Amino acid sequence: MQQKIKILHVQLLPLLSGVQRVSLNEITHLENEFDYSLVCSNEGPLTEVLSAKGIPCYSIPQFCRELSASKDLKSLINLFKLIRAKNFDVVHTHSSKTGVLGRIAAKFAGVPKVIHTVHGYAFPAATSKKSYYLYFFMEWLAKYFTDELIVLNEKDRAIAIEKLGYTPKRVHIIPNGVDTDKFVPALSIRAAEQINIIMVGRLWPQKDPKTLFLAVKKLLDENINITVTYVGDGELMEELNTLAANYSGKIIFLGWKDNIAEILPQHNLFVLPSLWEGMPLAILEAMSCGLPCLVTNIPGNNDLVKDGYNGFLFEVADHEKLSLLIKKYCQNPDVLLQHAENARSYVQKHYTLEARNKAVSKIYRG
Repeated sequence: MQQKIKILHVQLLPLLSGVQRVSLNEITHLENEFDYSLVCSNEGPLTEVLSAKGIPCYSIPQFCRELSASKDLKSLINLFKLIRAKNFDVVHTHSSKTGVLGRIAAKFAGVPKVIHTVHGYAFPAATSKKSYYLYFFMEWLAKYFTDELIVLNEKDRAIAIEKLGYTPKRVHIIPNGVDTDKFVPALSIRAAEQINIIMVGRLWPQKDPKTLFLAVKKLLDENINITVTYVGDGELMEELNTLAANYSGKIIFLGWKDNIAEILPQHNLFVLPSLWEGMPLAILEAMSCGLPCLVTNIPGNNDLVKDGYNGFLFEVADHEKLSLLIKKYCQNPDVLLQHAENARSYVQKHYTLEARNKAVSKIYRG
């Protein structure tokens, strides 16, 4: 019997946000084909789910988002030791800094194939020249430790080739995919008396959840019949909770949940006001459940949401435009219903999990 290919996924955090759920979806659907393991900073919802399925999960506590010479060096050494000891055939990294450390450690450990998935480049959206050049340099350096690069959209492919210097044959566009048999609409998509909005994602600056709050606050103050539910957690949770104190029952915070497929169909509109993205799994899952999407007009988001077809686009941080778009759906329930139907059919046609996993599996075996 042929031995399974041993694959290590390297993630920063053990959460169940979009980046982590991409790995989770792949592992749970392909675990009979490959011998998977996971490493991240500590134990959490992601490791709990995988451990329950018998997938080995390892922790490197020094993994952190911020730059730290001592922690980063310890992370690199500990990751090298783990990879060397377990003799993986493939190391598949995610996230910006963790992805760089993982690729360097894997190459020094002699891994035959090192793969990185770009979930949206951070440096184009940097707010200062210093951070721009720092993140650019990290990605440029990591190129020399990368065998295959997976990107989620055409713009990131262009960045990889034209700015970072990857050879085209090493860069693969593989969009995220969703299990359309799991993420399904409510039994009937029909007009609702109230617009129930949902945002799924980490509550931190990149996702810009405050823009959604400002848009919703404006409408609630006008007595528009809406609610908004945030699914996720992060450093902005406390501030948002404080801001929403006067809107009890209208602005709801659920924290991280592992039953997103059950929660989404309880709502009828999805919003994602991110500053940058790769290709948000949260949008795909929402559309698969028949939710029109209001999202920022950035690469990744505008690859999925076609303005006026399955949702609408608005510019980054433009809460005024977002509030107008929400009100438009409130005043035009027929448009909401048509966009809901379009969202579901669009995902079924273009973004299935089966197609995504088939393409990734080919790279692992190639």
